Amino acid sequence: MWKSDIAVEGYGVAPDLNSDHPWHPSQVTPEKLQDLRDRIHLLIGEMWKTDEDGDLPVQIMLIDRTRCSAMWGYRPVPYEHRADTHEELQRIHDALVGNLETAVGALSRFQCIRKTAFDQDRAFERKVREIFGDGLSEGGLLRAIKKLKEAKDESPKQE
Repeated sequence: MWKSDIAVEGYGVAPDLNSDHPWHPSQVTPEKLQDLRDRIHLLIGEMWKTDEDGDLPVQIMLIDRTRCSAMWGYRPVPYEHRADTHEELQRIHDALVGNLETAVGALSRFQCIRKTAFDQDRAFERKVREIFGDGLSEGGLLRAIKKLKEAKDESPKQE
């Protein structure tokens, strides 16, 4: 069986996209993505034979860009055991370091976004305490926050 690289979970879609827009997640379903992978796998299988483990010499990874970010900057890493020269070892090192830099950059962006969201939640909680005072129990505060968030979600958007 072919090993598939599937990343399907995401964080929603921009609200201004219609369902027929090519970037709307309904246009790139996990089933359609799997179908495409299977078709590409068949094409690769026609061009190359599998080894004794059933692996093909070419691998693909498709990313559902409606749900996941692109992997810009990732470089395939040559096999270490096939490196015969210092230059080949240097290429391996450079690819590994480049991939690490890409991952660190992505993690840094994620942490900034997460911290901003956390700071916004804390500011909202402080505002609730200002409105309702410190007399609320922890459970009462959570209920008040939930009610305020629901009211905010139900209020018309300002444009």
